[in-house]
Amino acid sequence: MSQNAPIGIRLPQRPAPHGTRFLRTVVALILREVETRYSRVFGGYLWTVAEPIAAIGFLTLVFSMIARHPALGTSFPLFHATGFLPFSVFLAISNDLARAVRFSRPLLHYPAISFVDALAARLVLNLVTQGLVTVLVLVMIVSIWDIPLILDWSGLMLGMAMAVAFGCAVGVVNCYLFLAAPIWETLWSILTRPLLIVSGVIFLPESLPEQVRSLLMFNPLCSIVAVFRTGIYATYDAPAALPGFVLFLSLGLGVLGFLLLSRNYKSLLLR
Repeated sequence: MSQNAPIGIRLPQRPAPHGTRFLRTVVALILREVETRYSRVFGGYLWTVAEPIAAIGFLTLVFSMIARHPALGTSFPLFHATGFLPFSVFLAISNDLARAVRFSRPLLHYPAISFVDALAARLVLNLVTQGLVTVLVLVMIVSIWDIPLILDWSGLMLGMAMAVAFGCAVGVVNCYLFLAAPIWETLWSILTRPLLIVSGVIFLPESLPEQVRSLLMFNPLCSIVAVFRTGIYATYDAPAALPGFVLFLSLGLGVLGFLLLSRNYKSLLLR
C-alpha cells in the first residue's frame, strides 16, 4: 500500500518532455529577441517595412529613367519587388543566424539552452517577420498600381523555400566561422556588397549572353529570384533556374555548419 508523503515535503516533479522544453526555450528567446530588436529602437517595426519599400522605390526611380518598361510586365515597382523581396529574405535570415550564438552567448552557458535553441528562435522570428513584410509590400504595390495578377502559388512557395533554405545554410556556416575566425565577418560583409547587382534582382538571367548567364547561375540567388518571379508572372517560366542545385547546396552547407557548431561551439564560447 502506498504511503502519503510527509507534510511539508514536495515530491519531485516529472521533467517536462523534451519537445515541450525546447518549445518553451525557443519562445522565451523569441520574446527576448523582439524586445531587444524592436522595443528599444525607435520605429523598429516601422523600419522593418520601410527598408524594403525604400530599396524598391530607389530601384524603380533609377531604372524607370533608364528604360521605358521593365524586363517583365509593365510595372517597375512589381518587377523590382519580386527580385528584392526573396533576396532580402535570404539576407535577413543568413545575417541573423550568423550572429545568433554570439548574441545568446550569456545564456548558452546554461545546460538547458543550446545553440539549436538560439538558431531556431531567430529563424522563427525571421520567418514571421519577412513573411508579413513580403505579403504587405506586394499587396501595397498591387493595390496602389491596380495590377491584375494570376498567382502561381507553387512558384511563390518554392522560391521562398529556396530563399529560406539557402539563408539557413549560409547563416549556420557563418555562425561557426564568425566565432572561429572573427576576421571572416568583415570579409563576408565586403564580399556580399555586390550581391544585389549579380543576383538577378534588377535583370533577367535569360537576357544575358549564354556564357555570362552560365557563370551567374552558379550564384544560387539568381535561381531563387527567378523561381519566385514565376509565381507572379504567368508568362515567365525561368528556364535558366536551377532549384535542385540550390536545395542540394543548402542541404550540404547546412549539415556541414550544424556539425561544426555541435562539435565546437562550447569551446568557441570560452574564447
